[in-house]
Amino acid sequence: MVQPGFFDLDERYQRLSENGDPLVKLAALIDFEAFRSKLATALKRSTDRRVDARPTTRSSC
Repeated sequence: MVQPGFFDLDERYQRLSENGDPLVKLAALIDFEAFRSKLATALKRSTDRRVDARPTTRSSC
């Protein structure tokens, strides 16, 4: 995979805007602020549990 350049993200956002970014349309229809507290709670809970951590096991030899 090639590392993105300095302006790649800006150009991608520009192309999305020109072609009708679906997230902009959704944001006009949905009040995402109504979900902020529930999302923040869920995200905090998932990072507290360290879901991606491997369990440590010890074997006696």
